[in-house]
Amino acid sequence: MKPVLLILWISVAFANVTQAKVALTNSAPRTYTIRVSAPGVQYITRAWVYPVGQVYKASIYAIGVSLGSKGRSVATAPTFSDVVSREPKSLVINGGFYENDPSTPAGLLLVAGYIVHSYSLEKSADGTFKLSQIICQNGAQRLSIIPTQEIANNPASILSRCQSAVQTGPGIVAAGKNGIRPTELFSRAGAARTILAFDRAGGAYVVVFTLPVHLYVAAEFIRGAPNGSSQVTVVGNSTAVTASGGLGLDAAVNLDGDVDSTCYLAGQRVAGDRRQLLPSAIAIAR
Repeated sequence: MKPVLLILWISVAFANVTQAKVALTNSAPRTYTIRVSAPGVQYITRAWVYPVGQVYKASIYAIGVSLGSKGRSVATAPTFSDVVSREPKSLVINGGFYENDPSTPAGLLLVAGYIVHSYSLEKSADGTFKLSQIICQNGAQRLSIIPTQEIANNPASILSRCQSAVQTGPGIVAAGKNGIRPTELFSRAGAARTILAFDRAGGAYVVVFTLPVHLYVAAEFIRGAPNGSSQVTVVGNSTAVTASGGLGLDAAVNLDGDVDSTCYLAGQRVAGDRRQLLPSAIAIAR
């Protein structure tokens, strides 16, 4: 495949800030408008970025299940809307995917040490796991990403590493590199996205694309080094990617998206509908 020229113009909405260098810290959410132009692919998308930072407490909820006394008060809820109501000061986002209906998670859902649903070890044609990442909440209620590959040969090991966990994917940024092939731009339609990302120091970020976006574009925006410019040029092909700007984050994983991409901050809607039927949710308080 010949190199593809992909140009992203990114304009940043700051409150009372002009020409500020984009170096996200534990601060208020910021909204970015991204214009995408590639051969046969042109559109505008928007990214809402919430810098969680280093100091926070996260809870992974199972929705629509009962665990009896174990974890019931903090780790389960009848609906996503109930999670939003129970976490009035928190950021609440959708969790992982589901199978045929929202009552059946696609992949691992672990809550307070209880396995609500087991792993998915199904592989794609290229030999990688379809749900290639696990979002782990440890005993200190901090989040991290564990590749499914790490626990595939010893699934029970997750119980010693995570208090709660949800399996999802794909991982779109790893070690600061774009994990999505540029061909994705031309092989599938974009979708609204909920993405959990981390900087090199382990600080967490939530990135919600409120308009459709390709995962390749989302990854390039998330990993690109900040440069203070409102225009970012990205040149990519199947073997190399370079970017002149972005958020400068080190790792990112895709959660469920499209109509299931849902986000509420302190009870206020950012994206999606709190009435959407979902199998899991992640609440983050800072």
